[in-house]
Amino acid sequence: MALNFRLTPAAAAASLWLTSAVLVACGGGAASAPPGTTIAPADVSTSGWVVDGYLNGATVLCDSNGNGVIDAGEVTVSSLASGLFTFTQGCSAALVAQGGTSVDTGLPFKGVLKAPAGAKVLTPLTTLLVAGLTQDQIISTLALPAGTVLASTDPALKAGNGTLANADLMKKSLLVQQLLQKATELFAGLAGAAGDAVVQAIYTESALAFADTLKTGGTLVAAGASTGTVSSALAASLVKAAALRVGSAAAVSSGVKTALAAVNADALGQVAAGALKAQGELILAASNADLATVSKAAQSDDKITSFIVANKAQLAAAPGAGSTSLASALTDLVNGVAPPTPPAAPTNYLALAADSISLVNGAASTPYTMAQFQSDAGISVAWPIAAPMMLRLSLNEVGSYTLPTDQKLTAAVSITETAAGGQGTILAYIDNVAVTKTPAGLAVVVGTGAAATVYGVSADGKKKAVIDFSASVAGVQNTLVSTAGSSNNIVLGSVIQYAINKVSNDFTGIHALRGKYKVQIVVTDLPLRKADGSQLPGLTITVPTALDSTGAVSASKPVSGWGLIGNISLTD
Repeated sequence: MALNFRLTPAAAAASLWLTSAVLVACGGGAASAPPGTTIAPADVSTSGWVVDGYLNGATVLCDSNGNGVIDAGEVTVSSLASGLFTFTQGCSAALVAQGGTSVDTGLPFKGVLKAPAGAKVLTPLTTLLVAGLTQDQIISTLALPAGTVLASTDPALKAGNGTLANADLMKKSLLVQQLLQKATELFAGLAGAAGDAVVQAIYTESALAFADTLKTGGTLVAAGASTGTVSSALAASLVKAAALRVGSAAAVSSGVKTALAAVNADALGQVAAGALKAQGELILAASNADLATVSKAAQSDDKITSFIVANKAQLAAAPGAGSTSLASALTDLVNGVAPPTPPAAPTNYLALAADSISLVNGAASTPYTMAQFQSDAGISVAWPIAAPMMLRLSLNEVGSYTLPTDQKLTAAVSITETAAGGQGTILAYIDNVAVTKTPAGLAVVVGTGAAATVYGVSADGKKKAVIDFSASVAGVQNTLVSTAGSSNNIVLGSVIQYAINKVSNDFTGIHALRGKYKVQIVVTDLPLRKADGSQLPGLTITVPTALDSTGAVSASKPVSGWGLIGNISLTD
């Protein structure tokens, strides 16, 4: 595409003055001044254009000390409705522009545009020049025509027929502005921060981060594409880099830095990338006639910030299945794709009241929520467990669940040491447990044909044992009451002590267990859910049931179902 260049009246005047000066110095030209006198040239003005669409009322700074902010003694001027600004006394320093309103969209400009000394335009692309990218690097990453002079080519210039003379350059300038603006709005939104000073500081640091990232290569816009394809991977890298830089920049408010410290930069980039790609490609695909309308819609769209702020609690960790799901949902939201209809909420199930349990030792009762149990810190339990210790829980019946006739279930537990090098493990299961719904609650009976096995490994891995408990538990029965306001006390201490005494002959060191353990509990074929009706995680616990002469597992029993995962620390 041919690029059109402006030669402003001021530039033409400067050229004529320079030519005259050269001629005088060489002894040519018209009559000279009398000997001993000096002719001072008239003041030469400096003009240019501020472009995100032409900006009306933007403040343009002649940044004589190069620090990017308006200081006492530095000269500023305002741009006109045509985007034109003029320093009547001239400006030989770098330029900085902020504020103003786009005459194309009617929206206030959000950000800070910069341009090197001598530039005739300030645009998002000249901002990247000042941030450290070379002209060739910008041309390469945006697939612009070779030889494009970014500091003097006006993206918004209209040809004689009123159409954009440099449409490709304009669209890609608007693309870069969209990425910078949405990253800026996102970071400010996470902190609930507002105000020109906050926004401008974030935008400036984001531009520097974009430049550092793009210096390493990569194509943001695919070359040769008819409408332009934006790289989602590079968009994610830009957001990540900007989040990291903004999160540590001295010029950025502490509230914004605190908010960014609470989210993972990789996850943030991953979630935002697809939506930014979608917005950017709409701009690149717009016809010249529709470009202002499309860019206005994109710049006004707050879906990215609103969605990520609403889901920021899920972005504290590194990217995973959760952030992948959020990224897809946000991209669909920006693209106008209706979210899938959520499944109907369950109405008939059993749940722990308030998702909590208590450990009771005599008069002392210590409550624990499932959230505490599932946290990394977990819960602390004195070991060995005292004989009077009981597990207390309230079981809620939500709606009216049913159980099949002759329902049998299998339950399994896994307790595994988490310390580096530790191999301490207890795995156990029991099957053929009859479960019946009664007016009082859940009646549980261990059948005489039930199998019950415990497998243990010492912390150093040197001792392994498989113990059959089938005879010990046969015929055990209990009723878990589920009537409103009732609670269930399950004997814990004496049962565990009995088990330890039985195991200790074959599995030395079980009394000395200490440290942090991961606990998993799974029960098959029972309508157990969280208190809010959401599903418990699916688990499989595989319990060894036989060992060969070398101690290797030769047979095992897998138990799959819905269960719980958490952490406990065994302490003195």
